[in-house]
Amino acid sequence: MSERHIWEMSCWEIDMVLASNFDTRELHNILLGLELETARPPHCCMNQDDYLAGICHALCHEPNPFAKTIERQLNARHRWAVSRLRVMPFKGARNLILTPIPAEDEAALSWAMLTDARRHLNQFGATLLRRTLFRLQRSNASVPNLS
Repeated sequence: MSERHIWEMSCWEIDMVLASNFDTRELHNILLGLELETARPPHCCMNQDDYLAGICHALCHEPNPFAKTIERQLNARHRWAVSRLRVMPFKGARNLILTPIPAEDEAALSWAMLTDARRHLNQFGATLLRRTLFRLQRSNASVPNLS
């Protein structure tokens, strides 16, 4: 069984993985290290951070040096979760997602689940990302409530 790659993920999953693991400075440095263009065109109506996020998102849809660098960094950063989940039986992973997960472990466990070769665990990773998003939205007073 081969692992699932970032370029096989949905747009939403890519955005959430990038946002929950990197700030725009880190992404900018990865792009510069790969000698990729980061300057926002003068006619662009997005701010620099949004422009960089868009570039990174688009690059993650293909198996290129940027996407592979992101994968390597996430696999290294979250090695403990990836190695733990790879040997965990399905029932253990299911039970894990049903229990409260410390906020500092959410990014690691969601990455491990999203990249697991057992496709039924990928949905658990998406569920954990959604949980993270809702937790952050509730805890961040600066995030506007659009309802």
